[in-house]
Amino acid sequence: MRQRKGGYAKGRRLVTRRRAQAIAQARGDLDQFLALEARRPDWRQDPFRSAERLLAAGRLDEALSWVRREHRGGLAYV
Repeated sequence: MRQRKGGYAKGRRLVTRRRAQAIAQARGDLDQFLALEARRPDWRQDPFRSAERLLAAGRLDEALSWVRREHRGGLAYV
């Protein structure tokens, strides 16, 4: 099977971002976690997960902002 140009590098970037996000979460660095989440493509973001973390940290206004984001792409449930 032939791989598209840049496919390997793109996959490595996604894995690297996920690891960096896991490290930020383990360190309790919510701002870094959110910065990495915001850099993900819209269809890969999980605004509810981010909002849960913000709510737990007592940052209600920011949590509401994440929940109100328009979710694009991905699977649609009917």
